[in-house]
Amino acid sequence: MRTCLLTLAALLAAPLVAPAQAPPGTGFITLRGVLIDAASGQPVRRARAEASTGPQIDVDPGLPLVVGRLGAVMSDDEGRFSLDVPAGATASLRIVKAGYATALRTVPASELRDSVPQLIALERGASIVGRAVTLSGEPVPVVSLLVMRVRESGSPVSTLRAVAPDERGEFRVGGLAPGRYTIDNAVGPATNGLRADRVEVQLDAGREVPVVLLFQPTPGDSKGPTGYVFDAKAGTVTTITMPRPSPPPGGGRMRGVVTSAAGAPLGGAAVAASAGGRRHNAMTDALGQFTLEGLLPGAYTVEATRRGFVRGEHGQRGLDLPGVKVEVDAGADVEELTIVLSPAGAVSGLVHDESGEPLQDATVQVIRVRRGAAGLTPVRAPTVATVRTDDRGGFRVGSLFPGDYVVAASFSAHLLDAGVRTAYATTFWPVGSDLAGASPLDVRGGEEISGLTVSLPRVPVVRLRGSVVTSAGDAAAGTVRLQLARGAGASTDTRTVPLGPHGEFSFDDVTEGEYVIQAQVPGGPRAAESGRRVVTVSRADQDALLIRTSPGSTLSGRIALEGGRPGELMWGYAATAVADGVSWAPATVSNLGSPVADGEPFALSPLAGLTRIRVTSDDENWYLKSIIIDGFDAADNLFDFGFDGRAYADVQVVFSRLGASLTGRATDERARPVRDYAVYVFATERDRWTPGSRWVRLARAAADGTFRIPSLPPGSYWAIAVDRVDAAAGTTDPGDPSLLDMLTPQAVPIVVGEAETRDLTLRVVRR
Repeated sequence: MRTCLLTLAALLAAPLVAPAQAPPGTGFITLRGVLIDAASGQPVRRARAEASTGPQIDVDPGLPLVVGRLGAVMSDDEGRFSLDVPAGATASLRIVKAGYATALRTVPASELRDSVPQLIALERGASIVGRAVTLSGEPVPVVSLLVMRVRESGSPVSTLRAVAPDERGEFRVGGLAPGRYTIDNAVGPATNGLRADRVEVQLDAGREVPVVLLFQPTPGDSKGPTGYVFDAKAGTVTTITMPRPSPPPGGGRMRGVVTSAAGAPLGGAAVAASAGGRRHNAMTDALGQFTLEGLLPGAYTVEATRRGFVRGEHGQRGLDLPGVKVEVDAGADVEELTIVLSPAGAVSGLVHDESGEPLQDATVQVIRVRRGAAGLTPVRAPTVATVRTDDRGGFRVGSLFPGDYVVAASFSAHLLDAGVRTAYATTFWPVGSDLAGASPLDVRGGEEISGLTVSLPRVPVVRLRGSVVTSAGDAAAGTVRLQLARGAGASTDTRTVPLGPHGEFSFDDVTEGEYVIQAQVPGGPRAAESGRRVVTVSRADQDALLIRTSPGSTLSGRIALEGGRPGELMWGYAATAVADGVSWAPATVSNLGSPVADGEPFALSPLAGLTRIRVTSDDENWYLKSIIIDGFDAADNLFDFGFDGRAYADVQVVFSRLGASLTGRATDERARPVRDYAVYVFATERDRWTPGSRWVRLARAAADGTFRIPSLPPGSYWAIAVDRVDAAAGTTDPGDPSLLDMLTPQAVPIVVGEAETRDLTLRVVRR
């Protein structure tokens, strides 16, 4: 015991870790350390040591905000670890192990040069488990909390944890060191005028402390809610007051109520009405009531969201069909709207390593899939929920739309043992390294599938190391991202690291496959630059990769309006440019809600490589006809902007008033009229089923049972009426190829010309 105490005393007085200089010219320094249990002095195996640049704040795993992450390693059976950081940079370490308190250390560049190897003692962790509820016991639906450790002197916080309670109002903050903590409101999404008093707790090692935060209205709160915001990079905490927005002047008013499927009012739901690029927002009160003000005349989509429930629209029939738009007339109010929200599902379980030890900070993805003849296919709409495991290796994903899902777990950290580098392989539940081996889960509304266990095996990995230079040949400063090439799997796992002082980067735990390495340099010689390289990874390290960045290309030209009356305007547009395969930071421009005249200037940048340009308008009188770049129509095709920073001038984005229109009705198998249905219309050419395609439309039948689809590009289409839609794909991008493939055999072919209106009678297909 005396020897153990002497060792710990020496540990606490000594620097953290020591570097062993890497070979000349590599630009990296190797940090080495040994982890031991602070109480027993025994080695701590399989702990995760993560390095980043600059000062670091302890952030709850559910909200990963680590700045400048470099890489992560696992300690071996003797508690030893080593990892590389760029020479000359300030490094921070975050050491995580289930059951232990998270250890954070910032190591200045001077200490990296001068320190000597030392042990690192890990304390047993404590945790706070609690609920955020109203006085009636209802969960507070939208809230953000800060858990702050207070120094003994009572001076500013020394540790920050951000935490968001789930849809049940429950939260857990683990891996905390013993000490005194406060739990308070953080400034985040509106909490509907509710606020809880600060709670203070004293934590002892290995203990779990339950807390309850009672939220109630703040009397006389005219200025708006107060709370804390924190700067993850600077490590500062500021108290602010959020102003209450004033209602827009003029316009109509819309009132209504949001309820559950059982008819219970839902307070704290977010309500939005949108039309023509305009969006109005409100929150429901304790009785589920909402008021939207300042609405100009138009047809509005009115939707509501609340944690624990599936997004719903006014006039929606359960989860089967889209909602019905609400017409607002000049000088008239709309009353007694009702939006019904259906309960969502949830999935929960544990992630552990090959020895059965829980893994904290593992990444868990719950991915919506569709079953078909070709097996499981990921739904293209944004239906991937991602969380990090807690201090027990546990995870829970709530607010899931009912349907089929697969669960994938990954853990980014490698282990170097006897010269062999291994890491944990991404695993689909119950076992398997790809989607084909996954077992889909039938998630139902209001139910939770619990007890899942994902065991991650270790596999050989290699290192990718290199440097980035600008177009002028200088060392670049920025970030590098590694991502699987397009079509490599359902997982959306990506890793981003900052460039070192000499433009160097390193990814130390890469499995076999094809990857895209993409560099982003905010400050190139003249402007922002980017570069990318496709790398095939086999079984050998690659330590001399070079990426040269170049300025992005620019588009400039005019918006042309064809087929309208002289001087006729279009109501706004939005443009987005997304690189093919791997999207880094899409270029965007928008003036939705503003009038657009013929000849209005258009510009978009930066652009590089094969890129898809999307230009859309909410004005249903106009359709996108073409995007002409150097004589090439990029409206439906990828355009190669290269990597030499060209300026593409005289670009013409053409919108036409002469779109085709479809109207009609639907009947059942006995030719009787049907009122509740939706209509899919999509191009017969499959290569036009791209995200956000102008060739794919979805419409809900109006209250009188008729449908209308305006402003279609002239061409050949399939049309089909269905009794329900694939709501997981959403109505904003209904063109999921696997779904359209399923609909095609029963669809009706049609051809429409410019300015043509077709009236159809479709037989409803039961799905």
